[in-house]
Amino acid sequence: ENGKGVKAFVDFQNDVTAKDIRQAVREGMRSIEHVKRFTTNGMATDQGKTSNLHGLAIAADMLDKPIPEVGLTTFRAPYTPVTFGAIVGHARGALFDPTRKTAMHSWAESRGAVFEDVGQWKRAWYFPQAGEDMHAAVNRECVTVRNAAGIFDASTLGKIEVVGPDAARFMELLFDDGSRFELPYEYLRVYSPSAEVRGHGAGQETLQVGKREVTITSVEPVGSYAIKPVFSDGHDSGLYSWDYLYELGVRQQEWWQVYLDRLQAAGASREPSEAPPAPVQGGCGHHRH
Repeated sequence: ENGKGVKAFVDFQNDVTAKDIRQAVREGMRSIEHVKRFTTNGMATDQGKTSNLHGLAIAADMLDKPIPEVGLTTFRAPYTPVTFGAIVGHARGALFDPTRKTAMHSWAESRGAVFEDVGQWKRAWYFPQAGEDMHAAVNRECVTVRNAAGIFDASTLGKIEVVGPDAARFMELLFDDGSRFELPYEYLRVYSPSAEVRGHGAGQETLQVGKREVTITSVEPVGSYAIKPVFSDGHDSGLYSWDYLYELGVRQQEWWQVYLDRLQAAGASREPSEAPPAPVQGGCGHHRH
């Protein structure tokens, strides 16, 4: 009708109009990223493929700047158009949900295990033999465990805790290549992979002293790649990856002697009563030795 305004849509999915872009600039939005968030232009499923350049041109006109000066929003994949047929239908069957397998999975699978879902993990549930249903298999396994021994894969559990006054003064680790290490708490503490101990570069290390009596009060898993021990002196910023723990074990004798030599050179002691107060620093726990 004559005299009635016509809406000029820029983003057809989010119903953003040219008027909305101009209003964003009038409200003080100068960055194209702010214009995007203020109007939701380019935030639909096409990620701006059909609307970003139009919105950018309108904002540039309002700001009286050439388009290159206004800049571009962050482009996300896919960068070029793809058909829906190329991306739909992948989450089906075995691909419907991500599957995580423990280190023992192939061993259990080769022995006919029936698996149960534990979160996204597959954990061996029972091992049926020919002609057995679940109850028969479980009964047989229970008898075997009572009379001999059994194996339970608990690596899917989400918490590891070391507590109590009689807790061992070392952490015992067994790796899948057969390597076994007993790592004293003191050794783990003085070689903590944290910025508090390692610093942020070569030559910035802080010598740890007076840690002979330190213990670990608890251990928290960090995903499936590392653990974060909490030490009795309050230190908890070191993230010990399994690779780093393996390296600590393999080079234990060498690195312990290096530590003792550094203590002697500094005139310091392992005894807490003879140790000066440690400097208070932050630590991000992401640095390797």
